[in-house]
Amino acid sequence: MRKSIVLPCAFALLFPVLLPARSECNLDNAVIRFGPAHKLVYGDPDTVAPLKVADTTVDWNRKGERGARWGKGYWVPSGRIIDGRDIMIADKTAPVDGATGDLDGDGRMELVVAKNNRFWCLKDASVSGRRHFPEASGSYLKFVYGNDLMLPDVFPGHEHRHTHSVRIALGDWDGDGLTDLIVVSSFLGINPWDGGPGGITRYMPADFTGEGRGWIGDHWVFGPTRLTVWWYKNVGKKGEPLFADASLISAGNPSRPLLFTGYLHAVATPIDWNNDGRTDLLVSADNRVMLYLNTSAGGEPVLDNGRELTFDGSPRINLMKNAAPYRDQDGVMRIRFSSWSMLLEARQLGAERPFDFTAAEPVLFKNPPMFLDSFPVPNAVDWDGDGKLDLLVGYQDGAVHFFRNLSKDGGPGHWAPPADLEADGKPLLKYLQNPRSKQGPAERLWGYTAPVAIDFDGDGDLDLVSGNSSENFFYFENTGARTAPRLTARGPLMMTNGNPIETAWRTRPAIADFNDDGAPDIVGQAPSGLLTIWWGRKGKDAPLFSEPETLYDAKGFPFLVATTSHSGGRSVFSVARWNAKKLPDLLMSPFFSARTEFIPFFKNLGFHDGRLLFELRWRQVAREGHVSKSLFSHYRMLEPACFGPDNKPGAIAGVDDGDMYYWGAPTEEPFDDKPLQHYINSATAKFDPSVPCATVDVPSPFGSVEALKEGAPVFNNRPYKFGPLPEIMKNRSYVLSPEEARYVVGASDGMLYVLVPRADGPRREIMVPAMQERGFEVVKHPAVRVYGEGAEGEAVIMQKKINKGARIILSSWAVFFY
Repeated sequence: MRKSIVLPCAFALLFPVLLPARSECNLDNAVIRFGPAHKLVYGDPDTVAPLKVADTTVDWNRKGERGARWGKGYWVPSGRIIDGRDIMIADKTAPVDGATGDLDGDGRMELVVAKNNRFWCLKDASVSGRRHFPEASGSYLKFVYGNDLMLPDVFPGHEHRHTHSVRIALGDWDGDGLTDLIVVSSFLGINPWDGGPGGITRYMPADFTGEGRGWIGDHWVFGPTRLTVWWYKNVGKKGEPLFADASLISAGNPSRPLLFTGYLHAVATPIDWNNDGRTDLLVSADNRVMLYLNTSAGGEPVLDNGRELTFDGSPRINLMKNAAPYRDQDGVMRIRFSSWSMLLEARQLGAERPFDFTAAEPVLFKNPPMFLDSFPVPNAVDWDGDGKLDLLVGYQDGAVHFFRNLSKDGGPGHWAPPADLEADGKPLLKYLQNPRSKQGPAERLWGYTAPVAIDFDGDGDLDLVSGNSSENFFYFENTGARTAPRLTARGPLMMTNGNPIETAWRTRPAIADFNDDGAPDIVGQAPSGLLTIWWGRKGKDAPLFSEPETLYDAKGFPFLVATTSHSGGRSVFSVARWNAKKLPDLLMSPFFSARTEFIPFFKNLGFHDGRLLFELRWRQVAREGHVSKSLFSHYRMLEPACFGPDNKPGAIAGVDDGDMYYWGAPTEEPFDDKPLQHYINSATAKFDPSVPCATVDVPSPFGSVEALKEGAPVFNNRPYKFGPLPEIMKNRSYVLSPEEARYVVGASDGMLYVLVPRADGPRREIMVPAMQERGFEVVKHPAVRVYGEGAEGEAVIMQKKINKGARIILSSWAVFFY
């Protein structure tokens, strides 16, 4: 039975002087459930703001307008204001990710994309109005002898793991009247996520690429990702394009193949830069743009040594972006920069300075979504002192944006366009980008900011702390006024021993006065992956903190909240005070989270024998209102936020693709920590009570049956390996193997249970003896029953004796069972 409840404003904990609580609630023995979910929007159709959108050169509706693509929409410009349109590709609305042009010379447009390590071509079926590429028009481009044309140097065992690492352009490269392919590929070197041919996989196990261990001093031992540029010559004829295999494009004297260090953000565009009738080449890679002029009198281009273009006097744009050049109506060259963040544009300074451009500034859109960049981490706080909660939001690119609350009642329905926070006159990303990113130099320009604001120095205004792609928390002091903040960079937060606080990359701390001494303390993730507190110190040197202290539960166990591998970190903490004693509790976002309604909740048990204790409660805080896709993956955060004049409780979160959501007033239901009955579909190993299934009655933290329906306990069944397990955990823990993590269903009284499903078919015949070799035995568990047809093929339940009371740890990120 649910009932409405009223919560205290969580921010009274963070800013006790600035935002006093208006109401309270005791959640010691209740489950709170926020919902439903509402996507945050600007709330005013006349809003003009930037947008996370990818550029395209397509005149999509044949009106001579240059637009940009975003999700399933196409935005057509009217000056610098852009209106929404839909794109029809393959018989449904879909994003464009490829190259467009007249490939076969019939006057109609084709769309070429990378698919299955080949080139997939769709043809425009329209003759007027909006373009349309039906699925039936699709086919693979062909090599000259009839078989499918392959991406550069693809051969068995060395396929491109991510086709988004391939960028395609169309153009007549050699002037023979036929359209060729120009392709940028990251084939040489490693793929920074999966390990590519000749890269990390030569040194590390396939299930752990090891990027987090790649630095020795200032050297990245696995080598950078190398980007190469390829030409596929069209050797067919008009109406029948056929292609030779790829040739590396070279430049300079002596000639050498083009080779760039970078990541996914690279594209090569054939273009007549100086209007001399010859095809030149513009290449963007990482954060620079190179132009190679064609010195040939005809035929295949002969490229010169090249030069870097400058932007506001610098050859760097400070962000990794793809570059798309075009000429405006005045004949002036412009370059649009796009990636997984907002679209930028730079303008050529004039014909006398053909290689110099203005700074890259955001392209503005009319009534856009509130959608700027990937991986937003919002912090709701009254930043400008007007009595209403604003948003400070960190993003992948390293910026922190301020969204001012414009709602008359202070609710979450009307926001100003974002303002980029600065410190000492520089964007925060200047301080928060890390040249030694945990995944290597390919990500050195991503900041992954995770901000939280608090009055650190007790002067009545709000300062800022931010996690980022380094392993420190950076502090920005507000040296302005309460209503007009001005930030000054103070570097990483420091400890009394003279060293900076060490944490994990992409994390955000929880900040509150946990021992009631008047100094803010910090709770976060230590490099070991353990939940840790740094006690604040008062005095003229504040903010200053103690050396790290591991936090424990009442049984003496520490909390292992993340791995120490390259995928570790990403823990986002928030503070709430949801207990009778008014102690600050913790909400945590685990990294790479499976879809579930529950948010890990650490209940503050107070001090016992001088030690601050917490209790991890998996099924006490939930949020409703799922959309059709997974909201969360890298982060699964939830931050309490009390909007409006009545301090109405709610919660906010950012999700991977860039949207932010608000959950309304929560409801309350009884908290039941008794063992749950698992409903396991023996055909799929998914939890689903609505189909014939086996049931296993064992303790579990996964929550209600409704939560279990969303997926198996392992994120995408892709477990990650830990780095070294902290010494304190070694003799008191059981780390699941990948196979055990795939099939685990519970643990009880010193026994671990796995279920090998019927759907595994022949694999089951292999896995059962394999699990027996690991010490499991097949059992007829008294709580297991199989219903419906096909009972003769029931799933196999197996058990293994483990140390009673041991912590059971998934390979993916954290402690699941007690």
